Amino acid sequence: MISAIRELINDPALSLYLLVIAYFWCQWTFKLILCGRYRPKRTHFDESISVVMPVYNEDRTILFQAVSRVLAQPVSRVAEVIVVCDQREPDLPDWLNQNFASDERMITTVGDTPGKRFSLRHGIEQSRCNVVVSIESDVLIRPDSLDELIKPFADSRIGGVIGDQEVHDPKRSLWTFLDFVCEKVKYGFTYPALSAASQVTVLSGRTVAYRRAAVFPLLEHLTHEIFLGKRCVSGDDGRMTSLLLEAGWLTFYQSTSVVETISPSSMSALLLQRTRWYRNTGRRTLRALFWDRLWVWRRYPLATWHMLSSWVNTFMVGLAFTLLGLSISSGHFFWFGNEYAEIAARVGVLMFGFLLTRMIRGLPAFGAIRRSRPGKHWWLLLALPFYLLMLWFVHLLAIVTMNKQGWITRTTQSPGGLGK
Repeated sequence: MISAIRELINDPALSLYLLVIAYFWCQWTFKLILCGRYRPKRTHFDESISVVMPVYNEDRTILFQAVSRVLAQPVSRVAEVIVVCDQREPDLPDWLNQNFASDERMITTVGDTPGKRFSLRHGIEQSRCNVVVSIESDVLIRPDSLDELIKPFADSRIGGVIGDQEVHDPKRSLWTFLDFVCEKVKYGFTYPALSAASQVTVLSGRTVAYRRAAVFPLLEHLTHEIFLGKRCVSGDDGRMTSLLLEAGWLTFYQSTSVVETISPSSMSALLLQRTRWYRNTGRRTLRALFWDRLWVWRRYPLATWHMLSSWVNTFMVGLAFTLLGLSISSGHFFWFGNEYAEIAARVGVLMFGFLLTRMIRGLPAFGAIRRSRPGKHWWLLLALPFYLLMLWFVHLLAIVTMNKQGWITRTTQSPGGLGK
């Protein structure tokens, strides 16, 4: 028995596979320790804010709900709501004025240049308050979302804050539920870990609060980002976060501020969204790690680790699948033989192990998932390993096509909203 175990351990394929497993568990343990140190800010911050909402090709029903919820906030909290329309929707300003003209805080304007980066810049330049909150046009805030979101600004070192973001009506489809689960793991695990040192690497653009004095000098760099000779279109949130960190500001995640966002309900729309996100992540992390004066290495060790891991994780998953493929093709690995039944058993055990480990690593977010009352949808978690495998292939595609610019999920043929 002992000699058999020694023989297995000396197998280089097994040693490599165990190394992959150890890497992911060490990373998870490190994040768990950091999560234990995270605490949301409790200090009251009493200032009025400007809300900026860039809009392009949004479902009008969702847009009406999004704007109405913001205007439902008291005047003492929201001093102005600046909705920046895109030139490509000439009828939108009239629609907004017809529906919201009765509220004096409502400011409808049209950006000088198409695109979200320029719309965001236009709105921030028009704002009057010390804190500016950017809210996407398909985000539904809750009554206390903004009050909680701005609390970290009591610390004068913080330049940007993001809150918790949940998928609205996650039981609409398999894809919205899987997206909901993955988002809860991210916001319940990764973001608290990064916030333990106030080094959140990307303030996801759905709802972000900025200190106006911090971002105003950075707007030119936001709108004129060039990556490998091409002007960047999407990825405004990651770019702004990198600029804030590079300028010496801290970034924070406030878990007590919760908003709801509309998630794609179809597989194709969701994977297109993820492709865009992964492309943005690739460009953002490469800039920070290997050029732009290498600012992240000098100031933010936790952010450096997280950016590096976004690349290493992809390689490690590929290595695990390569080892699995070799074990199937050669029949020589650390258990089972090369008969069809034995190969099926090996793959089954590996997939079960993958699902189990993902479940365990997602435990910090399962409380929030349970509170959503998924009911019979719990069984959909069995599809999670296959969904994550799909995302890995999408990630590879995004790396290969990293410098392909565009939104791809918000064209004139595919409006946002519940159907996107």
